[in-house]
Amino acid sequence: MLATAQASLLLADSAVAYTLRNLPDQVPSLRDVVSMDDLPDGGELSHRPASDDQVVFLQFTSGSTSAPRGVRVTHGSLWANAHAIMVDGLGASPDDRGVSWLPLYHDMGLIGFVMSPLVTRTPVTFISTLDFLKRPEVWLRTLSEDRGTISFAPNFGYALAARRTRSTEGLDLSAIRVLGCGAEPIQPDAIQGFFERFSKAGLKPSAFLACYGLAETTLAVTFAEMQDELKLNHPELESGPSNDAHDKPSGIHRLERRTPVVSCGRPLPRHRVSILGADSEPLPERRLGEVFVEGPSVTDGYWNDEDATKRVFVNGGVKTGDLGYILDGELYVTGRLKDTIIVRGRNYDPTPIEVAAGRVDGVRTGNVAAFSLSGDLTERIVVAAEYREGNLHAIESNIVRAVQRDVGLTVSEVVLIEAGSLPKTTSGKLQRS
Repeated sequence: MLATAQASLLLADSAVAYTLRNLPDQVPSLRDVVSMDDLPDGGELSHRPASDDQVVFLQFTSGSTSAPRGVRVTHGSLWANAHAIMVDGLGASPDDRGVSWLPLYHDMGLIGFVMSPLVTRTPVTFISTLDFLKRPEVWLRTLSEDRGTISFAPNFGYALAARRTRSTEGLDLSAIRVLGCGAEPIQPDAIQGFFERFSKAGLKPSAFLACYGLAETTLAVTFAEMQDELKLNHPELESGPSNDAHDKPSGIHRLERRTPVVSCGRPLPRHRVSILGADSEPLPERRLGEVFVEGPSVTDGYWNDEDATKRVFVNGGVKTGDLGYILDGELYVTGRLKDTIIVRGRNYDPTPIEVAAGRVDGVRTGNVAAFSLSGDLTERIVVAAEYREGNLHAIESNIVRAVQRDVGLTVSEVVLIEAGSLPKTTSGKLQRS
C-alpha cells in the first residue's frame, strides 16, 4: 500500500513507529517514519477551500479477488455519500447514538462511523476491535448501557456475538433502531440467529438493515427500507447473454443456487444500479449479471493504475465485479463474478456450498472456502474448511454429504485446515482466488 500510494511520510503512535522504523529501506518513496508524539504543536488551526474533484484520501480495496488498489476518494464523493448515508438512508439526528467496533482502517469504520456522523452531529461510542474479538459481548453491553440506536457489522460479527454472549440478563436493546450489514453477501442464518438470540432483550426484527456498497463508490450504494425485516428471495433466474456452454467465467449465462438471497434494498437518492450482461448491455429484472453503479458517490478511479481504472470505471459509473439481479426495484447480490464456480458449463455461486459445509459439526462457521480446479474431464469442486475438533475423516464425509443434500453438487475434495489458515482480507472477506 505504501509503495502504491508513493507515500513520503508515515505517522504512527510511538510503539508502532518504532516497530516500522526500517520501512524506508524497503519503500523508495518513504523518507521517514515519525511518531505522532514527536510532532510539534500546530498552533492555530488553518484551512483552505477544497474543490469537489480534489482527492481527500486513498481508500484501499479489500483485495478479495486481486491485490488491494488505492481508490481516489474525492471531497465531492465523500460528502455525497456521507449525506446519503446519514440523511437519506438512516434519517439520523443528534438524538441518535452510534456504537462501533469496526476497524478504522476499513471504509465502514472510517467513513461510516467517523466521518459520516459529522454530517448530522450524531455521537458515536467506539469499542476497540480487539476487545470485541476477545469478548464479543462488549458490543451488546455497550449498546445496552449507552442506549445505542445505530450499529453495523459484517456477517461474522453477528454470528460471533450470538455464539459467545453468555447471557442476555441485564441487556436492554430496545433503543436500537438500526443494525446494518452489507460488507458481503448477507447470510440469513447469521442474522436470524442473532435476532432470535437477543429478542428477549428487546431487540426488534425491524431493526435489521440490509445494505450494499464498495470502496469504489466511497461506501454505501443501496439501503433497505427502514423498519423492513429481513427480506429473502428464492431466485429462479433467467440467464444473461452468453456464447456457449463452455464460456469463460466472465461470460454470465446461468447461476445455480438453492439457498435464498437477501434483498439489499434500493439505490440511495441520485444513485442508480443496473445489471450488465456479458456484452456490458443492461439486463431486465430477474436476469443475473454484473452490478453496475452510477451516481455522485462513485470515486475518481485507482491511484497510479490507469489500466484498471479504464476497465472498472466506465461511462461515469463503476463495474463492481459483483454478481446480482434486480427484483421489484431492489438489488439482490449473490457473490463475486471472479469467484463463480463453473462445472460442466454451468455457473454456481460458492456461498451456498460454504454455508452447507459450515453447518457440519466440527467446522468453524464462516471459515469455509469453496472453489473449482480444472480436472481431466471437468472442473472439480474443492472445499477448504477450518476445523475445531472431532474425527477428521467423519468431518470430511459429512461435508460431502451436506453439500450434496443442500446444494445438489458433488465435492471432489475436502481439505481440513487449522483455525486462522484461510486467506482473508482486512475486512474478513474470503480470498478464494
